Amino acid sequence: MAETVIKKLQKPGLASDKHTVDEILRVATAVFARHGYRNTDVQVIADELGIGKATIYRKFPTKQELFFAAVDRGMERLHEHLDCESSKHLQLAPIDRLRRAIREYFTFFDQNADLVELFFQERAEFSNRPEMTFFVHKKRRLAKTRQFIQELVDSGAVRKVAVEKLSDIFGYALYGCLFVHHLTGKEKTLSQRADDIIEILINDLLSVDGAPKKAER
Repeated sequence: MAETVIKKLQKPGLASDKHTVDEILRVATAVFARHGYRNTDVQVIADELGIGKATIYRKFPTKQELFFAAVDRGMERLHEHLDCESSKHLQLAPIDRLRRAIREYFTFFDQNADLVELFFQERAEFSNRPEMTFFVHKKRRLAKTRQFIQELVDSGAVRKVAVEKLSDIFGYALYGCLFVHHLTGKEKTLSQRADDIIEILINDLLSVDGAPKKAER
């Protein structure tokens, strides 16, 4: 039995334990998005991975834990992506870094639309949860977000507005845009909607002597 498991874990893409977990969560995200939480059998996920169902259950004892882990890992990947992109543009003015961050945020979800579907499923299937995963992660990063917004205000790029209020405005605008986009005909990509958000939300906050009105691309 042990030899069989090892052979399965040695399949391409499942060479290490961490990579095994990431691959399980990647495929689980796609399957849950495609079939819905209730209609998903863990066996289907195992079949797509080419591993035994027992291997998944050793990592995630229940389907519910697997689902929550998939959503959680998706949010971790989002912030890893944003942090990586941010580190490449530290030399830019704060307002231009914000513009880039919004574009990268939407680009991530253009490429990971299944994760948005899981947000809907989490709310529908587990409405009794104290807090949805998206907002748990939002709170974890709240201090970092507010620090950056304070930097925007201190730089003189935007009008002086309470940092807490700005944080809420940006957060709800981006989150709401994700959901509306997912529910409608998606006539635009999320990346294209980023320009709308920047034009309406950010440019109206610019101070008289702040950054140029034209968005940095």
